[in-house]
Amino acid sequence: MEIPALLHGTHHQVTKNCRGHVQHILRGGAFEELDFGPHAIIAEGPVDIVGNAIRKGHVEDLVLLGRGTSLRDPETHFRVYAFADALVERWPARIDDNRLEQLYWWSFSGPVWRLAGMLGFHGDALLQRRPDLARALLERVGAAWHELDAVGPRYCSGLFHDQLGKLASTITRALGQLGAGEEDLDRYAENLDVLIRLVLEGKLSNQT
Repeated sequence: MEIPALLHGTHHQVTKNCRGHVQHILRGGAFEELDFGPHAIIAEGPVDIVGNAIRKGHVEDLVLLGRGTSLRDPETHFRVYAFADALVERWPARIDDNRLEQLYWWSFSGPVWRLAGMLGFHGDALLQRRPDLARALLERVGAAWHELDAVGPRYCSGLFHDQLGKLASTITRALGQLGAGEEDLDRYAENLDVLIRLVLEGKLSNQT
């Protein structure tokens, strides 16, 4: 997955990098006008968590779906959540429901890192309020699955890191809202794209 270089760093660095983008939206600018820069870093494959911790005393280069614990703030990671976090968390009174929905539709289009940025807390919160968007999310995830899955076990939610299908995310919430149960999620953890297709096609036996 290609991720803008300005989203790679510590929590403080990346939040600072996103400041201009946040101000653009607060001034009434369109999400489609945002430019996160032409330079990208590709995050794929396994990360030697234990080796990094032993050699460097910390972990690097996970793909964080949300800020999670502050223990990871000083570490250098791919923080795909950072723009939405800086916008929604710091300026909730300035982002009404209409602008929030624009954020999510912008995230569902364009580069896949935008979609990844909505697979943590903010996307989950949206689906709690707008379960009607679950299908649109799963359709986008299904179309982008090859690129999402290529990241491998670099994804991180809280202190847990693993393949995307093995972590709680906005995807698992959407699947549950459309009829998938815990047994389905466990069964298809290694092939979540298959479960997404079955759910979208209404082919699970417990779907009504």
